[in-house]
Amino acid sequence: MRPGAEAAALTGLARHTLRVLLEDKVPPGEALRRLNSVLTAQRQSARFVTAFVGVLVPDGDGYAVEAASAGHLRPLIRRADGRIDEVRASGLLLGVVPDALYEPGRAVLEPGDALVMFTDGLTEARSADGTMFESMLPEAVRECCRDGSGAAGLIARAAAFRALGDDDTAVLIARVTEERVEDAR
Repeated sequence: MRPGAEAAALTGLARHTLRVLLEDKVPPGEALRRLNSVLTAQRQSARFVTAFVGVLVPDGDGYAVEAASAGHLRPLIRRADGRIDEVRASGLLLGVVPDALYEPGRAVLEPGDALVMFTDGLTEARSADGTMFESMLPEAVRECCRDGSGAAGLIARAAAFRALGDDDTAVLIARVTEERVEDAR
């Protein structure tokens, strides 16, 4: 199998396995542990996967984020007042160490807050002098969530900043609005 096809197959397996586990209400850290067991048991390749799993659960007027990470970058939270926080969850890459542990994290999102998840293509964009976009990320998140440019704005800023190399970039922003679905009972 060609390297690109192998990576796509591995990603597909990881995505499908996580979806099934999460639909069965398996907590994020345990879901990553089980996926890691599947991947390390295969031992067919030296490939690995990073992942961040965040499950949003209603909590008061907002949502709790039940999270786990497997070697993936920590998402940022842009608070309604402009502060930037990290979602604290940690763990090793998937498919490398058989009995790796995935320490779950939890954060609460209130109305007006935004959860910002991204790949390393965003943080590792380099300027001509070698500076990484990661150093500018908190301010860029603050501005893009405020001015409404959101994920497209973050990607555009990193692309304009990047002078060296190129990498796939993905950004997902989940924003808590004031609107809540009323219970129809």
